[in-house]
Amino acid sequence: MKLLGKYLNPEEIAVGALHAAVWIGFLKLWGILTIPLVALLWAWGGADGTSKNWRRLGAPIVLCLLLAIAKLSWLPLISILPCFGILTIGYGIPSFHNDGSIEDEGSFLGKIIYKKVKGDMIGPDKLAERASTMIVRAILALLFAIALLPLAWISILPWAIGTIALTFLVPTAVDII
Repeated sequence: MKLLGKYLNPEEIAVGALHAAVWIGFLKLWGILTIPLVALLWAWGGADGTSKNWRRLGAPIVLCLLLAIAKLSWLPLISILPCFGILTIGYGIPSFHNDGSIEDEGSFLGKIIYKKVKGDMIGPDKLAERASTMIVRAILALLFAIALLPLAWISILPWAIGTIALTFLVPTAVDII
């Protein structure tokens, strides 16, 4: 998908949409506005030539602000900075060219997980890359949900359901798209 001349990765749109959709128990009808906005900001923040802060800061601001409006509570606003912090960790894993040379070093967390998953294997391994991506995304999704813990003070059940859904759905978005 192209927006303002930038290619938006469908996988990133799905991941962004999931980061908002799992909170539908809080958003209710506000989800109609929140889900597409967060999805677009998420993907825009990953597009070539754009700032990652569209994802890291823009998506949490929109999500938390609309959660606060939907619940008529200031509590979701507490989560903006923790969500920003979680998203600055990054979920990239090392990627390699066909000749085995490194293309992208990945994030700090991505490098650690990839090294643990890959073990003593030599050269790039697609299975290790895929497993590492899923594990890193699950860890960051869980941390993102924990950053939204103030929602639990509003209502624990929708927060728990959203946390479980986010932790298990985001890593599988890699396979869905």
